[in-house]
Amino acid sequence: MANAQPEEHEYFPRTGRVNEMCREWVVREDGALAHHLQSQEINEHLQGNRFRNALVREDFPHALDEQLREQQLAEQAAAVYHQMLAEQEEIDTMYAQKLADNLEREERSRRRVLESHDDMFVRQLLDVSRSPTSRIHQSEEITTASKTYRYFQKSQVFLKRFF
Repeated sequence: MANAQPEEHEYFPRTGRVNEMCREWVVREDGALAHHLQSQEINEHLQGNRFRNALVREDFPHALDEQLREQQLAEQAAAVYHQMLAEQEEIDTMYAQKLADNLEREERSRRRVLESHDDMFVRQLLDVSRSPTSRIHQSEEITTASKTYRYFQKSQVFLKRFF
């Protein structure tokens, strides 16, 4: 009968088995905690991605509109700049033409005046050489002619300063 009754130590766990069970339990708890933390981190990362993607989807049309507006402003500014350059070129061409015309007129006028003074000077010299007047009278006429010529030269210098 003694064999028929189980011994008392069979009902109790072996010694050291509790420590082993506690270690196994701690390992399982650590694994569960690690799994929970890892899934929480993944969910936070996914939520961040969703938020950033939604923000990009929301901001993209605004950014595109802003880019198109800036591009149109840049094109308008370039068009205005090119128009201003064209207008300035026309103005410069007009002033250059006026200046060229004025210079040409002045040159023609100067040549005419010079020719008339030269003709007058030649006539006076011819008159002096042909006439039997005294030397004093001849020198007075030459002096008058040279004074007229010098006056003409001074007037040319004066005109060149202003034009």
